[in-house]
Amino acid sequence: MYGSANEAAAVECALHTLVRIQSLTRTTPDLIPDYATSRLHDEFELCPTWLVEGLLARTVSAAERAMLDDVRGILIASISAQPRCCVHRDYHSRNLLWHQGRLGIVDFQDALWGPQLYDLASLLRDCYHRFPETEVVHWRRRYAELARQAGLPSTGDAATFAQSFDYTAVQRQIKAIGIFARLKLRDHRNTHLEDIVPVIDQLISVTANHQPLAPLSRWLMTRSDRPRCATSSERPGQPPHESDDSCGRSR
Repeated sequence: MYGSANEAAAVECALHTLVRIQSLTRTTPDLIPDYATSRLHDEFELCPTWLVEGLLARTVSAAERAMLDDVRGILIASISAQPRCCVHRDYHSRNLLWHQGRLGIVDFQDALWGPQLYDLASLLRDCYHRFPETEVVHWRRRYAELARQAGLPSTGDAATFAQSFDYTAVQRQIKAIGIFARLKLRDHRNTHLEDIVPVIDQLISVTANHQPLAPLSRWLMTRSDRPRCATSSERPGQPPHESDDSCGRSR
């Protein structure tokens, strides 16, 4: 989908398709369950539990724990304030299949009813492909235009929209690096170790641009041990507890 002459057309199509998904109505809560706040809390914990305490075998200090709790609260407050819609949850390059000008979507079985910007963050802050920041801004604005045309609820003015988008991306990528570490420790799969460092680099870059998230940026720079994340072959002790599998799929 990316890295070819068709990239712009593919992203444009993905945005149009996303707006169509978000325009769906939920006839009954049982059809598409809610993306509960408790799930967001648990997903954030995947990083300190599985990456820091698990893969890196490091203790999270009381001061670090307090900082992480503060940042988690900031992220979840922003996410919870967004309009709600159908959320694919893994709307990224590996699940979007571009063929002859058409887009196929896979892995939608765990869709939830949740924050409007979640799938946009999955697409433009992809864990497996990093867009130049100018392109992120361009496509983010393009989505906002399409969402307005479709009559979707507003996510606030331009500044609020940009911040909410980044905060949602940070929450999702924090979850992702925890899942990647869990794949190594629990499932004995090294398949995603090489993805941890690029995602951490994205996280450091994005969080550094938002003063409330600056402590997380510094923590990731000093505590994530990026070289070891990329090359770890030892299997340190299991983390102290396991998070519910439903809080994030192993990919």
